[in-house]
Amino acid sequence: MHYPYYEPLIAPAREKNEIWRVIVGCLLGTVIYYISTLYFLSLVAGTQGMSTAEYIACLTEIISPSTTAITLFSFVFMMLPVFLITETLHKRRWHTLFAPWRMELKVFIAVTSALLTLGLAIELLPPWTYSLLEWNPNLDFPQWVVLLPVALLAVLIQTGAEELVFRGYLQSQLAARFNSPWVWMVIPSAIFGYLHYDPATWGDGAIWPVLWAFVFGLCAADVVARSGTLAAGVAFHFVNNLYPLVWAGIPDYLSGFALFHLPCTSKEMLEANPMLLTDFLFVVCSWLMIRLVLRR
Repeated sequence: MHYPYYEPLIAPAREKNEIWRVIVGCLLGTVIYYISTLYFLSLVAGTQGMSTAEYIACLTEIISPSTTAITLFSFVFMMLPVFLITETLHKRRWHTLFAPWRMELKVFIAVTSALLTLGLAIELLPPWTYSLLEWNPNLDFPQWVVLLPVALLAVLIQTGAEELVFRGYLQSQLAARFNSPWVWMVIPSAIFGYLHYDPATWGDGAIWPVLWAFVFGLCAADVVARSGTLAAGVAFHFVNNLYPLVWAGIPDYLSGFALFHLPCTSKEMLEANPMLLTDFLFVVCSWLMIRLVLRR
């Protein structure tokens, strides 16, 4: 596989591309992320008259627009360490993680528009995994419309932060060190997949979100390298997460902004093989759609 458009994002990472820098960067970024997030949550918990532990339990047990918003917006603390580590540890400017902003914006709009069209077509055309009549209302439509701009921004921050870490920082640094795409595509995707392992949420089927995230990571890595922009991966991730977070969510999993709830819990969803198959196929179809849009 050859990715000529990816070179501008790799070149700035070559000067300080030692593996120890990447390892230290990942460890340091993780520590900063968790400390800053816990500090932020402690401040919010204080306003509620709760301890940090009690508030974190509230975030996981009570699914509401406010708890979902706090969880998603907290991903901004994942972004900030990346910029700091890029500047200090790798001696490259933070903006070299991106293509020129006009190109990033153009790709984001094009990919988002194409994937929303694809998602709408898949939603309207048979076969249907769940009938709309089986969905349970979560928010009143006027309330959902009012919250929609906040929800879209929150999802953009969450997906943008993850793409910045895995496809922006980690992938570009590995690509600057190793020529083989199998190294810089597989390693970040494997880590991304592993971090989706959550037996407490998904039960005995917890391996399926891991495999899904790994496949998604490979596809996102390809479109970022193919387009030479981080925006392709962000748009891919953004549209993918809009469905469960903003449209029809799982009632026990970050669905406070969702207009509807699916008639199943997270564990029950993994027992529905057609739903699993649909999720995997949607990732592949989205990847092919992005390639068609990019024409690369």
